[in-house]
Amino acid sequence: MARTLEAVQGQAIDQPFEVIVIDSGSTDRTLELVRRFDVRLIEIEPGRFSFGYALNLGARQSRGEIVVNLSAHCIPTGPGWMASLVAPLLADPDVAASHGRQVPLAGLNPYEERLLLAAFAPGPQGDVQVEFSNSNCAVRRSVLERNPFDEEAAFAEDFIWARRLPARQRIVYVPDAAVYHSHPLSLRYWAQRYYRIGLQERYMEQVYGLRFPPSAGDGGGFLREPMSALWFLLRRGYLLHLLAFPVYFALRRLSYHRGLREGALRWGPRRAGKA
Repeated sequence: MARTLEAVQGQAIDQPFEVIVIDSGSTDRTLELVRRFDVRLIEIEPGRFSFGYALNLGARQSRGEIVVNLSAHCIPTGPGWMASLVAPLLADPDVAASHGRQVPLAGLNPYEERLLLAAFAPGPQGDVQVEFSNSNCAVRRSVLERNPFDEEAAFAEDFIWARRLPARQRIVYVPDAAVYHSHPLSLRYWAQRYYRIGLQERYMEQVYGLRFPPSAGDGGGFLREPMSALWFLLRRGYLLHLLAFPVYFALRRLSYHRGLREGALRWGPRRAGKA
């Protein structure tokens, strides 16, 4: 958190900006670190937290026309990050939002590193697999007022938001607005993550009629995804991580399918008024 706030406050941008930190009951040194910076701290009850609720609350509490969202563990790679991120919105009123590149920290979590490198690899037209991510984005406040994030979604509220945005409003990808984004390699974290992906996939199907792209969930098949990951580990020289390889993929698959099963039981028929 401290490195993130230092990088944010060191941005070279000619527009004034405020920094709002939303905390949902941290039990480590987060609050102590945050209070060292010139920021506005908003504390909420842990039971009230969802990503959508925190994002909407931050937008409501902000005073600027452009709202920049940055996850606490995302660190801007340079002082030009914010200026690059907001530039499309300042230049074109039809741009509703922008999002930037996410750069993994080499060797910290090879499984996530592979996924991020693939997700943000530029295609023939400069596009990337990720349609929109609120880990590193800028959104017009007026757009958020009309189209808030889903506060019930446990995961992928940014995916839902982007898919339901009116067609005339564009989202622009800005590769120069880059942040370092990696989670430590933790089997518990990744089990929870893929459980939430499975749970959220059922939620989106039942509530919105939406499906994740093939890169999420099972990742494209029983063998293709593990073999691709194995080749990545060997090619990058991450030999020690081969020990966790079978456990990681078994846990990922089991957690994802548990989320699918529990999501189907939880939501049932599609709700009226959401789709």
